[in-house]
Amino acid sequence: MSLPISLMIFKYVMGINYYCLLHVFVNIIIMGIGVDDIFVFHENWVNAGSIQVLKLKLAHRLTFTFRKAQSALLITSITTVVSFLFTCMCTILPLVSFGLFAALVVFVNYCMTMLILPCIYLFYIKHVSWIGAKVKAIKAKKDKVVDKIKRDISECKRATLDRAEKGIDKIKMKVKERSILKAKCFRGDPEDSS
Repeated sequence: MSLPISLMIFKYVMGINYYCLLHVFVNIIIMGIGVDDIFVFHENWVNAGSIQVLKLKLAHRLTFTFRKAQSALLITSITTVVSFLFTCMCTILPLVSFGLFAALVVFVNYCMTMLILPCIYLFYIKHVSWIGAKVKAIKAKKDKVVDKIKRDISECKRATLDRAEKGIDKIKMKVKERSILKAKCFRGDPEDSS
């Protein structure tokens, strides 16, 4: 998001129309810087959540996080901007243009991080975080139902197997009785063959 805004400022406000392949590498640089900014802000947000007083009021937690992250991000952004501005001392036009553009992108990225990221966290806490709790509750209910169904299935299997084993035992007994009767009939035992 900071790249298109920076490009508009670069072309229309600063009046620099020179844009070369070297400027594309700013994408890679700003992705690393942006991820680092978000990491620093999130780490401060998590740390602020562990402070008991800040847990109670969202505005105090956000203010505390903003103040802590803002100072760290400002220092890192200023040093990066200054290092890119030092390329203006070079006499090669593509490097000078790249340095100015990269410095502008880092500055715009810092401003957008400080303006947009707290709003995103606030929006998430107020409007989205309850979804996670609902999903966990639904998953817990689903797990209970699945466990009950598994227990019922295993009980049905056990009962079916027990009935099958009893039926098999009865069949075995009948087969055994018939074989005994047949054996007696072939031997010619008159008292049992009626």
